[in-house]
Amino acid sequence: MWHTDRVVLVGDAAHAASPAAGQGASMALEDSVTLARCLRDLAAPRRAFEVYERLRWERVEALVEMSAGLGANRSVSANSFYAHHIEWNNPVQL
Repeated sequence: MWHTDRVVLVGDAAHAASPAAGQGASMALEDSVTLARCLRDLAAPRRAFEVYERLRWERVEALVEMSAGLGANRSVSANSFYAHHIEWNNPVQL
């Protein structure tokens, strides 16, 4: 879990990936934009934190797994993970 009632973690604090992927800053920015959308669209911070984590979980887990493969043998293709778009104007869906 990346949050409590009053605190939420983003980036490497929540989900450190191997430096071999070179995705730490990108993941932190994606987290920040997603968290900002959740805080914008959901009235209760705790609910915003829960939805932020749910929205980010699948992509983060895939990136962390991919980065572990890069660190171990550099045979994993990372190309599909670099192109990612977050639609700011769309409201967060519950």
